[in-house]
Amino acid sequence: NQSIRLLDNSPYIEFEWIVGRLESNVEFVTSYESKDLQNNGIFYTDSSGRSLMKRIRDRRDGYNFTQSEPSAGNYYPLVTGILMK
Repeated sequence: NQSIRLLDNSPYIEFEWIVGRLESNVEFVTSYESKDLQNNGIFYTDSSGRSLMKRIRDRRDGYNFTQSEPSAGNYYPLVTGILMK
């Protein structure tokens, strides 16, 4: 089950999902896409619910990164949230 909430006079969109029991070796994946978002590919993901980590689409710190799989190359597991400005 997935719910999407647009609150009056709020700059936020709230996504909530409930997943039942999963068999072993199964993942639940949701993909979000925006063609008009102007954030230079910068976003923040949670770090196991402790803090937010800055991410930049198609870039990795510490080594030369060549994107060969646009979807899989920008896959980040989320525990509590994602933030985009």
